[in-house]
Amino acid sequence: MSNSNNSGNNPTVAGLLSGIGLFIPILSGAGQLYNGDVGKGIAFSLVQCVHIVVVFFFFWLIIPMFSYIAVGAYFAYDAYNTA
Repeated sequence: MSNSNNSGNNPTVAGLLSGIGLFIPILSGAGQLYNGDVGKGIAFSLVQCVHIVVVFFFFWLIIPMFSYIAVGAYFAYDAYNTA
């Protein structure tokens, strides 16, 4: 897949950096930071940190767990496509 944005960043590295956020929520925006999107990276990290708190307190609901994974996957997809 060819990206129209020629920022010089490796899309695979950006996607993997954001993918780490599925395991360490504070690093969810690492791929965006790698791409130079500081505001988006900080916002994505905060969203996943709040999301993990919701999952922790409402662990008996299955929807927060699935949405945590879906949002994390979207963050990795976004980092990959913007690299």
